[in-house]
Amino acid sequence: MTLNGAAGDDTFLGSAGSDNLDGGQGADMVRAAADVNFTLTNSSLVGLGTDALNGIESASLAGGNSANQIDASAFTLGPVTLQGGMGNDTLIGSTNSADVLFENGDVDFTLTNTNLTGQGTDTLSGLERAWLVGGLDADQINASAFTLGPVTLQGGGGNDTLTGSASAADVLFEEGNVDFTLTSAFLTGQGTDSHSGLERASLVGGSGDNSFFVSGWSQQATLDGGGGDDRVVSSGNANFTLTDTTLTRSTGGSFTLLSIESARLTGGNSSNTFDASGFSGRVTMTGSFGNDTFKGGSGEDTIVESFNTNFEFFNSFFFGQELRNGFFETDSLSSIEGLELAGGSGNNTLDVSKFSGNATLTGGLGNDTLIGGTGVTRIVEAGDVSFTLTDTSLTGLGADTLTNVQEAFLTGGASANTFTLNGWSGSANLTGLGLGDSVIVTGDTHYTLTDALIQRVGFGDIALENIASATLTGGAGVNIFDVTGWSGTGSLDGGASGQDHVIAGGNANFTLTNSLLGLSSGPSFNLAGIDVARLTAGSGDDDLNASAFTGIVILAGGTGNDTLRAGTGPAELDGGDGDDLYVIQDSPSVSLTDSSGIDSIDFAAVTHGIFIDLTVPANGVQLLTNEGSEIGVLGLYEHVVGTAFADWIVGNDFANNLQGLGGNDTLLGGAGDDTLDGGTGGDELLGAAGDDLLMGQDGDDYLDGADGNDTLLGGNSNDFLTGGSGSDSVAAGSGNDFYGVEFVPGAESGDDIVDLGGDDDVATDLTGWNTLMGGTGGDLLIAGAGHDSLDGGDDDDTLTGGNGDDTITGGFGTDRVDEEADANFTLTNASLTGVGSDLLALVEQAQLTGGANANDLNASAFLLGSVTLIGGGGNDTLTGGNGDDELIGGLGDDSLNGGAGTNRVFDAGDVSFTLTNATLTGMGSDSLTNIQEAHLVGGIGNNTLDASAFSGSVTLEGGAGNDSLIGGASDDVLTGGEGNDTLTGGAGANTAFEFGDVHFALTNTQLTGLGTDSLTNIQRAHLSAGPGGRTLDASAFTLGPVTLVGGAGNDTLIGTAADDELSGGLGNDSINGAGGTDTLVEFGDVNMTLTNTTLSGLGSDSLSSVERARLTGGAGNNNINAAAFTLGSVTLIGEAGDDTLVGGTGDDSLDGGDGFDTLDGGPGTDVGVNGEVLFNIP
Repeated sequence: MTLNGAAGDDTFLGSAGSDNLDGGQGADMVRAAADVNFTLTNSSLVGLGTDALNGIESASLAGGNSANQIDASAFTLGPVTLQGGMGNDTLIGSTNSADVLFENGDVDFTLTNTNLTGQGTDTLSGLERAWLVGGLDADQINASAFTLGPVTLQGGGGNDTLTGSASAADVLFEEGNVDFTLTSAFLTGQGTDSHSGLERASLVGGSGDNSFFVSGWSQQATLDGGGGDDRVVSSGNANFTLTDTTLTRSTGGSFTLLSIESARLTGGNSSNTFDASGFSGRVTMTGSFGNDTFKGGSGEDTIVESFNTNFEFFNSFFFGQELRNGFFETDSLSSIEGLELAGGSGNNTLDVSKFSGNATLTGGLGNDTLIGGTGVTRIVEAGDVSFTLTDTSLTGLGADTLTNVQEAFLTGGASANTFTLNGWSGSANLTGLGLGDSVIVTGDTHYTLTDALIQRVGFGDIALENIASATLTGGAGVNIFDVTGWSGTGSLDGGASGQDHVIAGGNANFTLTNSLLGLSSGPSFNLAGIDVARLTAGSGDDDLNASAFTGIVILAGGTGNDTLRAGTGPAELDGGDGDDLYVIQDSPSVSLTDSSGIDSIDFAAVTHGIFIDLTVPANGVQLLTNEGSEIGVLGLYEHVVGTAFADWIVGNDFANNLQGLGGNDTLLGGAGDDTLDGGTGGDELLGAAGDDLLMGQDGDDYLDGADGNDTLLGGNSNDFLTGGSGSDSVAAGSGNDFYGVEFVPGAESGDDIVDLGGDDDVATDLTGWNTLMGGTGGDLLIAGAGHDSLDGGDDDDTLTGGNGDDTITGGFGTDRVDEEADANFTLTNASLTGVGSDLLALVEQAQLTGGANANDLNASAFLLGSVTLIGGGGNDTLTGGNGDDELIGGLGDDSLNGGAGTNRVFDAGDVSFTLTNATLTGMGSDSLTNIQEAHLVGGIGNNTLDASAFSGSVTLEGGAGNDSLIGGASDDVLTGGEGNDTLTGGAGANTAFEFGDVHFALTNTQLTGLGTDSLTNIQRAHLSAGPGGRTLDASAFTLGPVTLVGGAGNDTLIGTAADDELSGGLGNDSINGAGGTDTLVEFGDVNMTLTNTTLSGLGSDSLSSVERARLTGGAGNNNINAAAFTLGSVTLIGEAGDDTLVGGTGDDSLDGGDGFDTLDGGPGTDVGVNGEVLFNIP
C-alpha cells in the first residue's frame, strides 16, 4: 500500500505488511507499536514489515511484552520517541539531540543515562529526554541519576514519590477531573505525591469545575482548566498581576493559564497590589492588612475583607480600623463591582452606602450596624440560633440594625431553629441544618409555598432548604395561600377579610375542615380565617373531603376515579376524567362539572327531597331546586343516589343507576340499561327503553319495565309489576302482586298463574302449585316444590319441574327438560322419574344431574333426541339414549354406556387421565361402553392425558403445569395451556390449539408462547392472541394449514405454505398469508374496505399473500366494499341492518342477511342472496 501525505504535518500509523509512506511537505511522523524489533532509517522502517519512508521527520515506536530492540541510530531527520513496554528492551535513539524515552506502568521506575528499570531492565543509548508515568498505586519514579536532559514525571493515582533529574528544566505533570494543590514539595489531586528536583509543573483539569491551589509553588507552571468553570487560587504577602493567560506573584511564581474562568487572590500584612485589569473572568481579592491597591478587570471583581472592626467603603477606596495596630488603613479601588465584608465579635458598623456595586455584609456576634449601598446589599448570618428579620433589624447572633438591605441569607444550626420574617419586604434564603426547623412569615399578600420557596406577591421570594414547618399569616386584605408544592406541616391564618383562600393540590386524599387541611401524602395545616378552599386532585383515585368545611369550596378531580365531597357552604365541583362520585349535602348553591367517565351524584345527606333530570344535553346547564337551594349541573352523569325523602330522578340515554332511598320516589330510566332502586316507601319506577333492572324494595311499588328485556323485583309489599315489551323477568316477593311480564323468578307464596308473553322468557323458583306457560320465544321455566304444569310454547325452551309430580310440555321447537338431584333418574319419551313422577310431551332433549351418592341415570328408553348425563360424586351408572349423548361421570368409579348414536365422555380434574375404548381412569376408574368421542381437561399440576388406546377422536386440554397430551387413533385437538407441554398426536389429522396474550412461534416440532411445547404428529394449528399486540408466526410450520386469530392490539400474523385462515381482529394488524391460497376472515359491526394490500374497518390492516376473504358485518347498516380486491373470490355477509355489499373481480358470494340490502357482485360470476337491490348478480 502507498500512502501520500499532504502539505500539513501528517502522522502515519504502521501496520502489518510492507508499505510506501510518503510524508510530503510539513513535519510528518510515523508511528508503530507491536511486540517486534524495529529498525528505523531515513528511508525505511523494519518491524511489522519493511516500510519505505520518504519525507518522514520524526517517529514514535513502541515494543510489546517481549524483549524488543528498537534501533533508530541510522535516523538523522528528526527526533524519535521510543517505548520498550514489558521485557528487557534495548532502545537506541537517533542522531537528534531531543529523543524521548516514554514509559508508563503501575511500577517503580529508576532512570539512569543507560538504563531504565520498572517494566523490565531496558538498555538505553542516544535518548536525551524521558517521560515516565506511574499507575494507580503508590509508585516511586527516580530520575536523579539521569544527566542527559530534562524529564517529565507523572505519578498517576496513589501517593507517589517523584524525583527529578540533574536538569534544571524537569516537569511535574498531572491531569484529572480533580482539584489540585501544588507546593514546592507536594502535589495533591490524584493522590498526595511528594516531589523533588522538579522545576516546572503542568496541571490539566477535566470536564468538571476544577480548582488549582498554587500558593506554595514559586516556580513556573502551566494550569489548564479543561472544561467546566475552573479557578486558580493563590495567597501570599506579595503583589499579584493577573491576565487571561498569566498569573505572576512578586515573591515568585509564574503561571501560564488556559481555560481559567475565575481567580481568588489573598495578600498579606504588607501593602499589596492586586492588578487584575487584564483578566476578563471573575476575581475575588482580599488585602488583609496594609494599604492595598485593587484593580479589577472586565469581569466581576469582588473585595473580601473580614475583621472585628468598622468598615466604610467608597467606589475608589475604603478604610477600616484594624485591630492589629489600632490605626486606620486605607485601600484604593478601581473597577470593583462587589464587596463581601464580615465583622467580628464586637459591635461593628459596615457602611457601604457610598459604594455603587453589590455588597454582602456579615455582622457576626454583637449588635452591628449594617448599611447598604446603591447596589443590591445582602446580609449573611449563620448560627445555632433563631432569627427574627424585619426591614430594619435582625436579631439572633445579636441585635443588628439594618438600612437599605434587600437580601438575607440565614443559616441555622444543629438545633431546631425558627426563622421569623415579620415586616421583611426583601428576598431571603433560609437554611435549616437541624431536624424540625421552621419559618414564620407575616404579610398582607398572596403566598405560594413549596418545599423550596415562598413566593409573595409584591415582596421578595424566600428560598427554603431543610425547613419542616411553615406558618404564614395574612393581613387585613384578601390573602391567598397556595401550598400545592409543600410536603411539611404548617399553619395558615388568613385574617378577618372574609375572602381568604387556601389552594392545595396533589395525588392524594384531602380532608378539609374549618381548622385543618390534611393530605394523605403527608402535608397538614392548621387553619384560621380561611373562607375559600380550592383543592385539586392528581392522576390517582383521590378523595376530596370538604364535608366539615362551612366556607366556599372548589374541588377539582384529576384523571382518576375521584370522590368529591362538598361542605355546607357554596361549592364548585369538577371531577375531570375518570369515574367520579359527587357527594352533596345541604348547601345554598352547588355547581357540578364533569367531562368524561361514568359519574355519580350522591344526595343521601340532603335533608329534603330533590328533583334532578339527567337528560340535559352535554354542555347544557340544569338548575335543580332543593328547598330553595340551586345546583348547576354541566356535563353528563350516569348514577344518582337520592335522599330519605320523596325524590324525582330522571335518567338519560346512558346506563343509569338511580336509587331513591327513603320516601315515595319517582325514578324514570332512559334509553340505556338502567338499574332503578326505589328503597323504602311507595315508589314508582319506569324503565323506558333498554334492558333494565327495577327493584321496588319495601312499600307498595309500581314497576314498569317498558321496552327491552327487563328484570323486575317487587319486594315484600303489594306491588304492581308490568314488564312491557321484550323478554322480561320478575321476582315479586310476598304480598298480593300483579304480573304483566315475560319472566317470573320467585313469586314466593301463593299459587300463581304466570302467562309469559313473547320473546325469550324465564319463570323460576315458584312455590305452590303453579302453572307456567311460555310464549313464542325461547323460554326458561323453573317450577318449585308443588305439582306444577309447564308449557314451553313456541321456540326452543328449557323446563325444570322441580319436586312434585309435574306435567311438562315442550311445545313447538327443540325443548329440553333439565333436572338435578341426588336421586336415580329414569327417562323415557313420555316420563321422567327421580324427584317426582313427571309426565313429558314434546320434549326432545334432556340434562340430568346426580348428586354426591351413587346414582343411576338411565335414558335408554328416550328415543327423541340427545341427553347429557352428569353423575357427580359416588359410583354412578349413566346410560344414554338413542341420540348423540354426552356422559360426565365425575368422581367415583362410574359405569358409562352411551347407547345408540355418536356419544362423548367428558371429564375434568387436576389428575392424570388414561383413556381406552373400554375404560377411563383419572377421577375414578370408569367403564365405557358405546363411547365414540372424549373431551378431557387437566388442572394446574403436571398432568398426563393419554388417549393412545382410544380409537375415536379426542379433545385434550392440559391446563397449567408441564403436561403430556397423547392423542388417539382419530383426529384430535390438543391444547397444552401454560407450562412446557408435550403434545403427541395420534394416527389422524391432529390440531394444536392455543390461546393467550403472548407471542406464538410455531415449527414442525415446537410451539413457544405460553411455554415451550414439543410437538409430534401435529398436522394443523389454531392460535389465538390476546389484546397485547402479539406476533403469531407459523412460517416454519410445513405439515399443514393453520388458523391464526389476532386480538385487540396491533398484531403480526404470518401463515404457512398451506391454505391458511387469518383473522387480525381489532387494531392495526400486519397479515402475511405466505404460500398457499389463504383466506382473510373478519367480522364486526363496522364498515370495511378491502384491497389487495389493505383492509380497513376494525383497524388499518396491511395484507400480503392473501388470496380470499370472508367479511361479515353486524347489526348496524354496514358498507362492505371489496371492489379493489383482484386476487381471488370473496364472501360478504351483511347480517342485520340495511347493508351495502360490493364484491371484487372474482367469483364472489354475497349474503345481505336481514334488512334492506344492496348487493353489487362486480366482475366475475357471483351469487347473491337476501338482497333487495342487485347489481351484477344473475
